[in-house]
Amino acid sequence: MNLDTVKPATVNPPHLITFSTTTCRAKGGGHLRRYISKIFVSLVAVVAVMAAMSNAQAQIPVNVQVDAVELETSAIDTVPIVITGADGIVAMHVEITYDPAVLQWDSLENGDLLSSNSLVEVNPDIAGTVIVGIATLDPVSGTGPLLLPRFSVLGAEGATATVGLQNVAAWDENGFDVLIQTQDQNLAIAGGSGPPILLIALIVGAVVIIGIAARLMKGRRTPPAVAPTSTPATVGPAPGAAGSQVFVNQPVTLLDSQQNPVGQLQPGQFYTVMEENAGWYAVTDAAGNSGWVSATMVNR
Repeated sequence: MNLDTVKPATVNPPHLITFSTTTCRAKGGGHLRRYISKIFVSLVAVVAVMAAMSNAQAQIPVNVQVDAVELETSAIDTVPIVITGADGIVAMHVEITYDPAVLQWDSLENGDLLSSNSLVEVNPDIAGTVIVGIATLDPVSGTGPLLLPRFSVLGAEGATATVGLQNVAAWDENGFDVLIQTQDQNLAIAGGSGPPILLIALIVGAVVIIGIAARLMKGRRTPPAVAPTSTPATVGPAPGAAGSQVFVNQPVTLLDSQQNPVGQLQPGQFYTVMEENAGWYAVTDAAGNSGWVSATMVNR
């Protein structure tokens, strides 16, 4: 038998080569699939962890609260709105509520966390509610005063005033909603501090000076435009005035109708009233000089 003739049919090398190649491809393909599966599982695990971390972080709320301050009756007080834990907030909607029977809206100022690149719109038209819109080019981050509303305190000492927050919403730089929690405050109203000590001292000093000046000017009042009588005997007594006596407890100058000194009344002496006119008495001193003396300078 010719071996060259039967070798291909018996050994069949092409078949063995094909089988061997297929077997190699099958084994290689299994390893690749297992490798890809491991990578896929790892990626899924990483994504899941990142999602869990992101979700956990998103669940931490930003706190917006009314600061606990004491109000003063009849004053204009600031009630700060404080934000805690802000991170990249670029827009907010805030509604401040108050009791209009106790507080009266005055004005609003920006807090330290709002830069000069912030736009703040205020609508106080609804009694008891102030609507505030905030948009800023410099994101709000950190903790501190956000808004500084001011109120006139109408409530009396010992009363309370509740200032609250409602419908508060915020958005970050990516346009996502920020989880917000709010806290109201019931604020106590104290009595006014009263006028400063310096002001009281000035008022007392002014009163004392006015009193001294008034005493100095008592004897300088303008006498009536009536010529003084020369002697008591030549003047008939006026009803309820002339003929009576006045007592002088300090030196008093007698004046004529032109306010010129004409005599002197000595303390501790009684003088007979010759005439009375518009709060002035006509009398004669011990030297015989007649003139007018203000009724405020003598005792009846």
